Amino acid sequence: MHSCDEKNAAVAPVAFTHTDYSLFSGPKRIKELTESGAYFTTNTTSPTTNNYQIINVWRSCTEYPVYRQPLAIVDATTVPAADVKTFQLRYPHRTGENECMTADTAKNHKWFYYPMVQKDEALIFVTYDTVKHVFHCAFPHPATPVDSPTRISIEIRAVAFYDEK
Repeated sequence: MHSCDEKNAAVAPVAFTHTDYSLFSGPKRIKELTESGAYFTTNTTSPTTNNYQIINVWRSCTEYPVYRQPLAIVDATTVPAADVKTFQLRYPHRTGENECMTADTAKNHKWFYYPMVQKDEALIFVTYDTVKHVFHCAFPHPATPVDSPTRISIEIRAVAFYDEK
């Protein structure tokens, strides 16, 4: 369990393989956000579709490329359900739920990373979908120069609603 004490507090890059939502917490979070009325501009109190994705946009915030702890993502088709574990995040006013993989199973999957991401580049990936989500993490790249600056990055999440099929 991970405890998050301050709203919107800056956190260090997450160095274990995780998703940002589980199959349970993705729909729960959308419900919480729509019921709050603070996040969606719509004339209804809830989306009219169950077909949606939560999308993560990640980028550097400095003038330097990201050398230290770049972001890596996993090809979701290489992750069997047996490798996935669920954990909770406790916030002052809610409890979230994410999924993770242990280091010993993470090595069995197909990974991608984007070296030296610049401030004007962004990595965009689906962090929640009703079928698969993208596991991701920061990692200590072995070729990181000793004098490289600390990674400073930002992630923004967006929700895309689609018409029912």
